Amino acid sequence: MSRYLPPLRLFGVFETVCRSDNLRAAAAALNVSQPAVSQSLKQLEDHIGARLINRETRPASLTREGEILLRATEDGLARISGAVEEIRRRTTRNGSAVTVSCSVGVATHWLMPHLESFYMRHADIQVNVITSESGAPAIARDIDIAIRFGDGNWSDGAVTRLFDERIMPVCTPELAASLGLTKETLHTAPMIHVETVDPRWLGWTDYLATLGLGRATNPVQLRFSNYVQATQAALAGRGLALGWRSITGGYEAEGRLVAPVAAPLTPPSAFFAVTAHDREAEDATMKILTWLSEIGAMFD
Repeated sequence: MSRYLPPLRLFGVFETVCRSDNLRAAAAALNVSQPAVSQSLKQLEDHIGARLINRETRPASLTREGEILLRATEDGLARISGAVEEIRRRTTRNGSAVTVSCSVGVATHWLMPHLESFYMRHADIQVNVITSESGAPAIARDIDIAIRFGDGNWSDGAVTRLFDERIMPVCTPELAASLGLTKETLHTAPMIHVETVDPRWLGWTDYLATLGLGRATNPVQLRFSNYVQATQAALAGRGLALGWRSITGGYEAEGRLVAPVAAPLTPPSAFFAVTAHDREAEDATMKILTWLSEIGAMFD
């Protein structure tokens, strides 16, 4: 039946025109002249036998037939694009590249600092890191392994426990010395908060309540939208951050951040690596998973 379809390039022109403001913008996006775009649209209409764009309106609008074709074109091109990316992923990887998805904080403070140790053992494997705002990034067509924070009850891939989290107040050594805090006076310290809607990531209110330490009373309450920003504020000596080991552990090991009081808390959620079911047997993916488990064990 393909002989009855217009050339594929005409559908691409049509879709570009529909998502552009005008023919001039579409021509620029396609890197062709405006008359060439108009000619392609006419060829498509002649081949189908119906008008697709009402040129009498300003701006031009789709006819009913054009709306039908646009829905089918967008769906078809999306499927083709997905298939091409899948082929490229399989061909490019071919056992030599693996894509790992994780949150920005985990990528910045846990995964990337350790990555050189993987390359020292497996210089032939490329690790692509994709960051997500979510603490539990999804397994997608182009994702081999997703590092997630949660209860481990996922069915979209093989789940491997990496390490338990540990939460503890941290600040610079200088600030800790100047504050002279005890567990009983911790709630009086200047605090750095992270605004999150994810209940798995405990905030200061939950932390203090869980340990029975009272409510925060210091008027200095800094607020940020993610843990990367909060950690930088803590490193600058602006207050106490609620240190999650996956994020602040490296700075604690270096002595740049310290715990002003010994009050650790282990949340019910932990970190896991979720491996896509169709990638479990691939050698490069398994080498990454083994390495992730090894550096995770360093935390336990």
